[in-house]
Amino acid sequence: MTQETPPGSQGSSDAPVVRSSALLVAGLLLAVTAVATGAVFARLSELPALSKAAWRCGLAALLLSGPALRSGGLRRLPPARTLAAGLLLGLHFGAWISSLDHTSVAVSVLLVNTTPLWVALLSRRVNAERVPAGARWGVALGFLGAAALPITEALRSGSEGARLTGSLLALLGALGWAGYTLAGRGVVRRVPLVAYLCACYGSAAAGLALVCACTGQLRAPASAAEWWPILGLALVPQLIGHSMLNWALQSLPAVVVSLAALGEPVLASVLAWVLLQEAPGLPVLLAAPLILTGVLSAARARPGS
Repeated sequence: MTQETPPGSQGSSDAPVVRSSALLVAGLLLAVTAVATGAVFARLSELPALSKAAWRCGLAALLLSGPALRSGGLRRLPPARTLAAGLLLGLHFGAWISSLDHTSVAVSVLLVNTTPLWVALLSRRVNAERVPAGARWGVALGFLGAAALPITEALRSGSEGARLTGSLLALLGALGWAGYTLAGRGVVRRVPLVAYLCACYGSAAAGLALVCACTGQLRAPASAAEWWPILGLALVPQLIGHSMLNWALQSLPAVVVSLAALGEPVLASVLAWVLLQEAPGLPVLLAAPLILTGVLSAARARPGS
């Protein structure tokens, strides 16, 4: 790996943090495995979707608040960009968890992981990261699969409206995650990661709680049976999974991290099949190769290709 100046030294404050390839691979594997459990925990909770998302982010922020304060990084955060990132994160979780009320885990998780396609489209405008010419056909292929999946999924059953709503919410969640990823691309290299995550999770929770209050979805778990899936959401996919993805963003390009997250649809679908008896339908099996192949080609394309 090319040696670059880490944050806090005399080089650029945006220089990636240098980590070994083995450590990065291990971290990404842990992150993807943890994130893949999110759909199962969300399905096991009886709370309204937006309440699940608010509790997930709020509890994670609470658990990180002590280390964040000790790091001294909260004062160094850019307020506007951090708030924007947090609200986009809230949009991601609110839309995606809501999608699980309308469609299957396999469809929801596959569509929410079209994030690399949106990152490829938005990264040059937001972070001045050049998208290789060779990535264009991959982006087009991925979007073809992303468009075909909700249409074929809706037509295959009598609940077309509900399934289409679930697919659109999952795509909205993908856009929210892409915006969050790009908004934090430079910030996570300048300040302690724990401070940034605490602020973003807290902002996301506050925004979601406000929406819950306005829509009548604000609710707290009333028993131990309601608490354990919420705690699972906060601890495993949120505190471990998404925090580790942000950790990887300190060293890797946003598209590469988003590409690694493509393991989530596979693992989440397997978990849903085994634990929830939700077998992936034919539309998923047809669209998944298009989406995954398109994202893979987009992320692996070289400048000038």
